[in-house]
Amino acid sequence: MEGVAPPFAAVLFDLDGVLRNTEPYHRMAYAQLARSLSGGAPPDAGEIAGKSNLQLYEALVARFGGPATAEELSQRHFRLVCQLLEEYRVGPMPGLEEALSALRRRGIPFGVVSSSWRWYVEHCLRELGMYEDAAVIVTGSDGLPLKPAPAPYQAAARVFRPAPPGAVLAVEDSGSGVRSAVAAGLACAAVYNPDSGAQDLSPARWRLNSLYELPALLDGN
Repeated sequence: MEGVAPPFAAVLFDLDGVLRNTEPYHRMAYAQLARSLSGGAPPDAGEIAGKSNLQLYEALVARFGGPATAEELSQRHFRLVCQLLEEYRVGPMPGLEEALSALRRRGIPFGVVSSSWRWYVEHCLRELGMYEDAAVIVTGSDGLPLKPAPAPYQAAARVFRPAPPGAVLAVEDSGSGVRSAVAAGLACAAVYNPDSGAQDLSPARWRLNSLYELPALLDGN
């Protein structure tokens, strides 16, 4: 963990790969649907993590065609991911419960910023027991430019005004998410997730090996 933290007014989490290790199941779902269109090999982790799922399917449909639209395939993808998460009983990321407890003790609100469909984000947050406590939820269904554009984090950070964006901490695991948060003027910590593939996390001010390290960062350690 690097850097000295200021007091944070709020924390904004990415969902996939940060709150829940969904990345392997996104790869499984994408590989299954991609093969149905192209017969090709499944993508590597870096091809999916931090990217718009809809954009991935738009590229597949543009290349291979087929009766389904990109949006239909994307919705099918997330339904399949939900089935896999239930089948494999995928729980929270290590350290999440401790991180949320630390936020509650310090009176720091949190939100979630994700490029995924809103129904999927809310479903995951309910399963993690976080939905009711989230101060803001920004998703790929909200009509904003997606990460790495700054718009999602800008929209979420406005909820915590008059605190400036730099007093809001984003926790990300992908290069596009880190770039989005930094471009929006937020403080940013990158948490390492080997299942997210090769990611350029260098713009993040802090590096966390896991969410277990977040409470110390909140205290400036």
